[in-house]
Amino acid sequence: MRGQDWMPVLVLLGLVCLAVAGWRLFPHLQAFIMFQDCAAAGRVDC
Repeated sequence: MRGQDWMPVLVLLGLVCLAVAGWRLFPHLQAFIMFQDCAAAGRVDC
C-alpha cells in the first residue's frame, strides 16, 4: 500500500484559498463596480 493520496487535500486547500481570496477582495471589487456605474451615469460626486 502506498502513501496517502494528496490530490483531494490539495484540491480542498485550493478551494479554501479561493474562497478566502474572494471574501477578502469582494468589498474592493464591489466598490470599484459601484464607482464605474456612478461615473457611467454621468454623476460627478462619485
